[in-house]
Amino acid sequence: MHYGPVPRFRPHRWDLQVYGATADAKRYRWDWAGFRELPCVDVVADFPVPDAQQRLALWERCLGTEVPRDPGLDLPTCAERFELTGGSIRACAVTAAYQAAESGRPLDTEQLVAAVLAEYRKLGRLVLDSEFGPWLERARRRD
Repeated sequence: MHYGPVPRFRPHRWDLQVYGATADAKRYRWDWAGFRELPCVDVVADFPVPDAQQRLALWERCLGTEVPRDPGLDLPTCAERFELTGGSIRACAVTAAYQAAESGRPLDTEQLVAAVLAEYRKLGRLVLDSEFGPWLERARRRD
């Protein structure tokens, strides 16, 4: 933590370097004036949500082979119903795996849906009965 007056911004004292991520693997240095002359670029990137088939593959990959699964675990339905990104699927898989380990039971759909519900809340997403279906009430009771 910093106590006292905030230091003045003195960019001329900075040692601006780029190395290791350049096409020719050379080290580049700039003074502040040279840095300000570099071109500025605005980039807008679209990261689409994976489709149901891709989400199913992500669920399978994130859960791996080490997490014991209940025979009734319905990953295809979860992949179809819950439009999540790969990062959110991974977060849900980790949460559900911990819930299963804590309960001492194999991972089941109810635990997975409870993890998805927690992820939706974390993301600030609207929780729809039509999306969660019959698992919503059971997942809410687990909270």
